[in-house]
Amino acid sequence: MKSNDKRIYIIQILIALMCLPFIMGQQDQCQIDKTINQMIGQKFKPSAGQSSVYVTHLTFMDANTKTMMAQTVTAELINKAVVDGMQLAKNANSDLEINHPGHKLANTDGNVNKLVNIFWDVNLTKGDKIQKIVSELMDPNQVDAIVTGQYLEKKGDIINVRPFIVSKSKKSIVSKNHIFDKKQFLCEDPQTPSIKILCQSAHEKIRDSVKELLDTL
Repeated sequence: MKSNDKRIYIIQILIALMCLPFIMGQQDQCQIDKTINQMIGQKFKPSAGQSSVYVTHLTFMDANTKTMMAQTVTAELINKAVVDGMQLAKNANSDLEINHPGHKLANTDGNVNKLVNIFWDVNLTKGDKIQKIVSELMDPNQVDAIVTGQYLEKKGDIINVRPFIVSKSKKSIVSKNHIFDKKQFLCEDPQTPSIKILCQSAHEKIRDSVKELLDTL
């Protein structure tokens, strides 16, 4: 095993053991991740009176600044991987509608920061946070699920990317956590070396985890 791979492997084990809180700011992240295994094979189904399940997408949040990720190349690359994963999920489940007119959230600073403020509100319980997201963001826009996530840069060129989905019908949040060495996250474009792209494995991990999350809810 290469030294970089070994370092990432050790960090992944430590985070798994410690179950560090990342999304909700509370000691409940282990349970959130466990729900994925408990829900394998279950898919979104339309709510009563609806023919489709309406899924929307918001740009990731920056866990360092607790704001929307700045409009950088990295944010755009993550968004592309997420959108690709949503499309894969739609290909496998015809009930899904992605960013359908009248059933989506505008991907604006205002909406992302509203989500950020709810997530880091220390006065709210996990259940309160989910209910507030539903009542303030999802219900007014007739949305069944929000696909978003958190991005965190750590010392030592370690990048933590956590896609997650908020489900209105299940009143739940499920997530997938990925840890990358910076050199394994951003690569040179083979066609234009001056341009940065997500390394293929990083793109695929984010894309596939979004599809898996949508498949298991």
